[in-house]
Amino acid sequence: MGSILMPTGYAQPIQSNQLVIEDLIKTEAVCLIPKKHPLARSKIIELAQLAGQHLVVANQPNIAADRLLNLIADNHIRIAGKTEANIGSVCGLIGNGVGISLINSITVHDLGHKNMVVKPFVPTVHYTFGILYRDKWRNNKIIQTIRESLPEMPRYLAS
Repeated sequence: MGSILMPTGYAQPIQSNQLVIEDLIKTEAVCLIPKKHPLARSKIIELAQLAGQHLVVANQPNIAADRLLNLIADNHIRIAGKTEANIGSVCGLIGNGVGISLINSITVHDLGHKNMVVKPFVPTVHYTFGILYRDKWRNNKIIQTIRESLPEMPRYLAS
């Protein structure tokens, strides 16, 4: 297959000296595939297997979708096309056979995955979720409550 060009580092949506960006959860992307799709039989989905596929991605601009589309473009993979949808509709579109998608495992768990299968994706694409707040709010009770409640997240959703 040759080499795969991977983006380095994580792009933060906002950078500011006045704001604190605190990473709280890290997870990996999974591939969503309609149950009757030929790729549904694969144990894992590799980047090269996206060639010729129709993708369903979150409405653009979107940091996660942009990373996937850049990865595809950087590796000269030609897809059949793409459909953009709000994140709440992506799973419904996949379940109805519109295409395949790469999405974080937390969103898949929250939205469900009826009529589709969830497969690991290679190369690993990481997602980081966090909170953004003013530095003076660092010890705010709401911020502390958010931090304390996150360890309850099921292990299979975190990387």
